[in-house]
Amino acid sequence: MEEFFEFDIPDSFLSQLNEFSGGGYMLFILDAEKNVRIYGKVDEVTSESHLNTQIKGWADAQEEINKQNILESQTESYEGTDDDDDDDDDDDNFFLKGI
Repeated sequence: MEEFFEFDIPDSFLSQLNEFSGGGYMLFILDAEKNVRIYGKVDEVTSESHLNTQIKGWADAQEEINKQNILESQTESYEGTDDDDDDDDDDDNFFLKGI
C-alpha cells in the first residue's frame, strides 16, 4: 500500500496568493487521499460575499452540466436498445416526459 504524507500549503505561498488577489481567495484542492482541503482568506465582508456568489454559481453550473450529461447518456442508451422499429407507441419514452 502506498504511504501518503500530510502536506500543508506553505503560509508564504498563501500570503503571496493573497497579495496577488484583489481582496481574497478560496482555494480548493484534493489531498493525496482525495479529501477536499480548503484554504481561504478575504480582506473584507464584500469580498467574501463575491467569492461565495461565484463559488455557488460555479457549483450550480457543474450540477446542471452533470444532470445534462446523465440525461444524454440515458437517452443514448435508451435509443440504442430500440429493437421495435415498427411500433410507434409513444409510451416507450414515458421516462423522458416531464423532463
